[in-house]
Amino acid sequence: MKFGQVGGRASALWLRRALTELPNVDAVLRRLTDRGLVYRPTRGTYDFALPLFGSYIGRRAELTELTPRR
Repeated sequence: MKFGQVGGRASALWLRRALTELPNVDAVLRRLTDRGLVYRPTRGTYDFALPLFGSYIGRRAELTELTPRR
């Protein structure tokens, strides 16, 4: 499942499984929450705090897949 298919709200478990290349997903989520980019609507789930931020991240992910780093 790709990130854009989630629709913004995602469980912490799904994020840990999807982001296996990150060593500490919990720390990243905590930093994003502290900066006001994501929030926790319910226990164990996260959603974007800014309007249209989820679609922006989805577009960036698609561009990264099309043009990988060198």
